[in-house]
Amino acid sequence: MACAGFASVGMMGMAKVTIEVSEELAAVLLAAEKKLEEQAKAAKAFEPLDIGGTQQALREATTAVGQDLQRRWLQSLDTEEAHVVIGGKRCTKVGRYETTFRTLEGPVSVTRSLYRERGVRNGATMDVVSARVGAVEDGWVPEAAQAMAYLHQLAPSREAQALAQQLRRLPYSRSSFERLGHAVGSLHSVVRDRVEDELIETLKVPRKARVVSVSLDRVAVPMEEPHRSPVGRPMKGAARRPVTRVFRMAYCGTITLHELGGKALHTIRYGRMPKSDPRSLCESLTADLKQLLRKAPRLEVTLLTDGAPEMSQLLDAVINEKSIGRPVHRTPSSPVGPRPPPSSSGGSPPCSTSPMPGSASCAVGGTPGLSTSPSVMRGRSTTPSRTWRTTPTASTTPALASRPSPSTADTSRRRASPWLACG
Repeated sequence: MACAGFASVGMMGMAKVTIEVSEELAAVLLAAEKKLEEQAKAAKAFEPLDIGGTQQALREATTAVGQDLQRRWLQSLDTEEAHVVIGGKRCTKVGRYETTFRTLEGPVSVTRSLYRERGVRNGATMDVVSARVGAVEDGWVPEAAQAMAYLHQLAPSREAQALAQQLRRLPYSRSSFERLGHAVGSLHSVVRDRVEDELIETLKVPRKARVVSVSLDRVAVPMEEPHRSPVGRPMKGAARRPVTRVFRMAYCGTITLHELGGKALHTIRYGRMPKSDPRSLCESLTADLKQLLRKAPRLEVTLLTDGAPEMSQLLDAVINEKSIGRPVHRTPSSPVGPRPPPSSSGGSPPCSTSPMPGSASCAVGGTPGLSTSPSVMRGRSTTPSRTWRTTPTASTTPALASRPSPSTADTSRRRASPWLACG
């Protein structure tokens, strides 16, 4: 151990703090302090400055301090008691071993005691540190696991790793991003239904909302699937784990609340991975629609599809006048139900300019003009991972587009799955 002194400038003058740190951390801090002094002298003498080197030295120092503080905190959570209770189970100590915990700043080594449930021969071992912090998988602290899963739901693992490298945080491999995405998603799947029910129950319908539109669509998603290696000796340079890139159909849906002029006020987004049953998606749409109608009986219901017969049939089977107890309007693109009369020019139905600049709205079956906007994605499929976030955007897509356009007034909870981003 070594002692390192730091001088900090405050409102009351200079203050000197001396703390005890490891030899490695002391060396990094002293190198950063030396670099700062060199750059200060160069600046006063108007000499060339080493901007990149200074930034790197400061980054290494702050990262080293963060790792050391994380290590000391995790180490303090350990115990050497012979008998403890973990998760309601009486456990007996089997030894002390070193392991690696993974934090935002990077991996840190901690020596902790391992315990096994009393009376269980060759049972799984547990440690107090992981139990106390709620570690995910093999030593990922919750803060790091959440950040890893969030980056992975934004982009495939390679792009997520590249983004983390640019941010100078989460210095982990591509495969770690994939494993953590699956692990966090599996944990969320345990409480997903309860969380979703509470979210729709607590959702407040805006006072200006007069129309609710329900949309269903599908999209081709690129997927990586294992490819069987040819029989015989592999060729030189052949991939050890070959994969093939294929496109599978994923289903998506939205429930959007609109004001009388057609402006989108709030959107809930739904999704299903390829090979999932789209009927479960329609059932989720119907259940949440009924909750919204119970809260705001004034809402008129409109179905939005792109004209594909199977999409309209899926929606009509679960959302109809009999199931929700009120009339259901449909867009002109839907092959089911009456269509509004064509315009005088024989083209598409008449549209009126929306109050929102740059957008359009149309009246459909007596329903005010609609403009759609994505903000919330909600899914009850067997795919476990989802995140929730706020996304301010701008609305520019015409009102009757089957795929919603962004809006400036949205609050997002968006579903994203690590399996969805495998292409």
